[in-house]
Amino acid sequence: MRDLVRACSASKKDTKIARQRIQSLLLRVGRIYDKKSWTKRHRIWLANQTFSNASRQIAFQHYLQALEQSQNRTEQLEQEINRLLGEWSLKDIVIQLQAPKGITKVGNKEVRRLLYEAAWSYRSNAKIGS
Repeated sequence: MRDLVRACSASKKDTKIARQRIQSLLLRVGRIYDKKSWTKRHRIWLANQTFSNASRQIAFQHYLQALEQSQNRTEQLEQEINRLLGEWSLKDIVIQLQAPKGITKVGNKEVRRLLYEAAWSYRSNAKIGS
């Protein structure tokens, strides 16, 4: 589970980076979308962008593909996490750790990741003494 959560976190970071690359390229050429970004309408606007410079068009298309791939990867990883969660041996420990702190899905994602890490490190009994 820990590896899946880490992979999902990395994929979300990849999505953030892909979005930043797209926005940077558009800003360099003076194309600004003046409404809310990353909505369905914004995605249509992005898909309709064309550039006279062939290399810029190719780079832009690759950035869009990278964004789509990272979003698909995140979705797949989240589905796998949800699928495996029911049989995960540390599920109860994570639930118990979340309950007193009130950390839920809408909470801080880094804190949730740390909870997974903490549960993983306490998967076996501590060895006390010599």
